[in-house]
Amino acid sequence: MNSRTNLQSFLTNSLAIRQEIQRFESVHPSIYAIYDLIELIQDQQIAQQIRDHVVCIEARLPLLFLEHDFGSLGFRSHSRKQ
Repeated sequence: MNSRTNLQSFLTNSLAIRQEIQRFESVHPSIYAIYDLIELIQDQQIAQQIRDHVVCIEARLPLLFLEHDFGSLGFRSHSRKQ
């Protein structure tokens, strides 16, 4: 590869990474809103079950974004369950 191709590849990957970060950050206000709504649930057992599910989703978000878009850049994620 020549330096122009390397630069183009770097810029493409850099843009994709910035877009993933923006998409990931855009989800967080909704997650915080869910936690606020959970606080209104009077049944503590149900509230805790929902909270546990949200925590699992929140922990998985970065991996979902990586699997979704970075796969198109040729990166392989090792996070998928076989």
